[in-house]
Amino acid sequence: MANTTTISSPGKVLAAGGYLVLDPAYSGVVISTSSRFYSVVQDRGGTNRIRVRSPQFIDAVWNYSVELKDQSIKVEQIASSTGTNTPKNKFVHLALLHTLSFAFSERNVSVEALDKGLDIVIAGDNDFYSQRAKHP
Repeated sequence: MANTTTISSPGKVLAAGGYLVLDPAYSGVVISTSSRFYSVVQDRGGTNRIRVRSPQFIDAVWNYSVELKDQSIKVEQIASSTGTNTPKNKFVHLALLHTLSFAFSERNVSVEALDKGLDIVIAGDNDFYSQRAKHP
């Protein structure tokens, strides 16, 4: 059976500013909400491969290879095994890059920890998404 870890974090609403607040050069006002975001992480086949899926969206699957070289980490998007080429997602890429950089440098995790690869599912409570009624 695969090792599974589920984590959640409070959601937030950007009240002022723009999504550039993810860049330290910009600021914004963010309000925490009672709705949550979830990540489920499991081992999967495929050495140093990470698949990130967001089932709330159509074709939201991103595949990455991870390489640790000379104390530097490289995370690179790769084509899926089905041959579909999902557009790049800068936020998923940067989240992986920073999280893995922290794990490898500050927590002394070795790249061998990715020997089984990872499957990551990310999802938010439906409160974050418009639920429009369908018109006949």
